[in-house]
Amino acid sequence: MLVPLLGIGFLGAGAFVFHKRRGNRGSDQYVLEVKRPWSRRLVQGEKTIEVRKYELPRNLIGRPIEILETRGSAIVSKVPDIVDPSSEECDDLNLVLAGTITVSGCKEYKTEAEFNADAELHLASNSEYAWKAGTKCFGW
Repeated sequence: MLVPLLGIGFLGAGAFVFHKRRGNRGSDQYVLEVKRPWSRRLVQGEKTIEVRKYELPRNLIGRPIEILETRGSAIVSKVPDIVDPSSEECDDLNLVLAGTITVSGCKEYKTEAEFNADAELHLASNSEYAWKAGTKCFGW
């Protein structure tokens, strides 16, 4: 079931696309932007490794992370740091929370062979997120 996005605030800098929002009980909840259809595949367990150019912050290992489904072809986030849930901007961005995942670890792919060995888990080999020599690549 998709849940409408509530107010979020940005956590991190640069390439990080984690957001943090205040949960119902006052605790922080973490939200990760993932483009559709990858968002659904993660939540449904079809995709079990998320590929990024940065390491997962250690404090998020083992914690629930909500998946913010975004659309479009841009690799760089177009979601502003703060989204007002009642604004037209939120509607225009067509943002939804697709579900929640928990990441059990993070590893760096140091070779293309290592990356390709996990192809059935990350589903990224034939996408814009595929292995690129000279670029850091992490699987969570």
